[in-house]
Amino acid sequence: MLDLLVAGAGTAGCLAARTAARRGLEVLLVDRKPAADVGRKVCGDA
Repeated sequence: MLDLLVAGAGTAGCLAARTAARRGLEVLLVDRKPAADVGRKVCGDA
């Protein structure tokens, strides 16, 4: 059973998902960009 759904794999989303998972929650992290791009660019188009 899923405990937490995190929408958005930016800096805050990844940190929230990681923190929850380390505390034993079942987490699903979703983002609309391809998985290969998750976490790659944290400053937008700058």
